[in-house]
Amino acid sequence: MNEHAQRISATGAPIGIATGGRLTLSCPQTSAALEALTLRGCTDTRPHVSIVKGAGGTAYRITLLKLNSDAFTELLSGPTVAVVIEPTTSLLPEVRSRHLEDIYGLTPAEIEIASGLAAGLSLREIALANSVSYETIRTQLKSIYSKTQVNSQAALVSLLMR
Repeated sequence: MNEHAQRISATGAPIGIATGGRLTLSCPQTSAALEALTLRGCTDTRPHVSIVKGAGGTAYRITLLKLNSDAFTELLSGPTVAVVIEPTTSLLPEVRSRHLEDIYGLTPAEIEIASGLAAGLSLREIALANSVSYETIRTQLKSIYSKTQVNSQAALVSLLMR
């Protein structure tokens, strides 16, 4: 675990290191996916992505990715899986958030959606992270488009990055 991962873990993220250095995940589905990816002979190379709530209700996107290695290395060391943990909280600076609220009249929920899109989250991931339905997120996105006078997610992200 690098320093950043240790800080995230200390703030209540749904990960930890057990005795013996083994990675623990609080989400049973993500933990099962990690176990499957680390089995010798596992040929599934698709990434596993999940949204998991940590302590305090903060949502995190956890991505598990099996790394390619030669057969000899895998035989000696076993499969290698990268675990990427990212908070799904607002990634827009406070000043930018206030700007979006003042100039475009976006609500805090709409700013959260726009921030999620800017962070690369899908609408379904944003819905999971905010504990609302996918249709609610779609409705709010339409409102964001209307307020910002854009008509696509790409155009919205472009506007947010200016």
